[in-house]
Amino acid sequence: MKPSAKRSMSIIFAILFLIGSLFIYKSMIKPDYQEIVGLIAKKQSLKKTFDNYTFLNQEFENLLSQYQDQNLETTQNQLSLILPNKPDISYATAQIVGIAKLFGMKISSLDVKQLAIKPSDKMAIKGLGTLRMDLQMEGDYENFKSFIKALETNIMVLNPTNYKIEKQSNSPFLIYKMTVDTHYQAD
Repeated sequence: MKPSAKRSMSIIFAILFLIGSLFIYKSMIKPDYQEIVGLIAKKQSLKKTFDNYTFLNQEFENLLSQYQDQNLETTQNQLSLILPNKPDISYATAQIVGIAKLFGMKISSLDVKQLAIKPSDKMAIKGLGTLRMDLQMEGDYENFKSFIKALETNIMVLNPTNYKIEKQSNSPFLIYKMTVDTHYQAD
């Protein structure tokens, strides 16, 4: 073979090799490269999520250990402020009277009735008792709105179920007749 033919053959083989390598890159490497980049991004995202869950789990374990360190009786007493263990009429009326005084409402009548206990459908949970308090008071409307908000955010569960507002004939104050239910754990 002549040296020029060898050179031409080498150039043709080089061009074919270049075309073959471009074909392999385009059809096999480039799609896999995009998939690899996606998998790396997913791995980093999952690692962040795992780190967040690990941190939250550690925080939960710390809270749980603090809770277990507390005295169970103290926790029960705190829960009894929210949902008493028995129908404590004096505690419930003290809550309502205290909130009314705090917002300048004058209570003219207060009637407390103990309603029937609603049995629980679960064996481990006690029934729920209700104390219904019918009260009549007078005061400014803005104070009444603040009174209602305080009832809703009070530590004891107080549920205003219905109310009626009347205007007094010779007074700038309004008369409020309302019913407030509070609950307790039945035996």
